[in-house]
Amino acid sequence: MGALRGKLPVPTPRLHGREPDVPDVEVAAQVGEVLRVLHGVEPPGVLGPADWAAFVGQRRAVCVERQRKRGLFDFEPAMRGAFEYEFASVGFS
Repeated sequence: MGALRGKLPVPTPRLHGREPDVPDVEVAAQVGEVLRVLHGVEPPGVLGPADWAAFVGQRRAVCVERQRKRGLFDFEPAMRGAFEYEFASVGFS
C-alpha cells in the first residue's frame, strides 16, 4: 500500500471493520476510478522482501501458532450473489 499512497483518487484504503456509510452506487464508481488509476501506477523498482527464501522460512515458522491465535479467515459471508464480493476479482484478472 505504500507504493499507492497519494497516487489514488481516494484516500489510501484502511480497514475499519465496518461497512462505509456510502451509497452503493458511489462505492461502485469509486472502485472503478481506483482500478483505472491503479493500473497506471508504476510498481516500485525493487519489490521486497529482498530475500524471499528467508521471508518464506520466517512466515512458515510462525504461521501455525499465529493461525491458532487468530483463526483462519472465514469465507462463509462471501455467499453467491453478494455484489460486494465481486469487486475483489475485478482488479486481479
